[in-house]
Amino acid sequence: MKIVNQDKWNGSYAEISQTNPLRWQNLKRIGSDEYEPVTHWWKCKDFMNEVVASRYTGKTYSIYGFKVDPKTFFNPKDKYLPILLKNVAKGWDHNITVVNNELQAQGMPPVEWDVGPSELDDTYRFIQIPLEYLDNSLFMSVVTLYIRLANTESDYMTIDEMIYDEVNRGDSENYKAAKKKPFNQFPGSLKKYVWYYDDDINLPKDEPNKQVMTSQMHNCGVVSWGWK
Repeated sequence: MKIVNQDKWNGSYAEISQTNPLRWQNLKRIGSDEYEPVTHWWKCKDFMNEVVASRYTGKTYSIYGFKVDPKTFFNPKDKYLPILLKNVAKGWDHNITVVNNELQAQGMPPVEWDVGPSELDDTYRFIQIPLEYLDNSLFMSVVTLYIRLANTESDYMTIDEMIYDEVNRGDSENYKAAKKKPFNQFPGSLKKYVWYYDDDINLPKDEPNKQVMTSQMHNCGVVSWGWK
């Protein structure tokens, strides 16, 4: 694979600190095996909530410097969302297999991955997130959480073990919430929402022009999703 124009994306966003050093960069496929970045490197996975919403509404969203313009962000022919990871730890390759086993046990597709481009070192990985995880911000919040939890120096046999690694101490509340909201128990009554706090604060898939607060959408991850 080849990634072009990376030198044009060397800025940053307004983000809170993370205990896990994993960093992410969204890509867009522009050729059979050629990609270009569409974001700077980021660490706050809540930015993916704007990505999910933009795909459904066709609208541009911007928050804390992060911008998603659906006309330039997505390749409409793709069945995956491509992302480049950096600061990948030694245990990630093993642990992502554990993550994929858990995802498949819950009826979801695995995250595809490979080493990064040959010109990059072995702390990079190229991943492709299946579009099923863009069905709503909850699904995206959980899968990106699991990808980050896999980023440890040690190999683990379960995700339950990964959360106790020192680098994952900042995600304990996220993981507790994810355990209570497994993919294979997602309520059918909530499938019509892109994101959902409650019956008053939400974005239905069939109301793409509904006026919403971007900050509410940005924060509607696994902890805030109104599935109790």
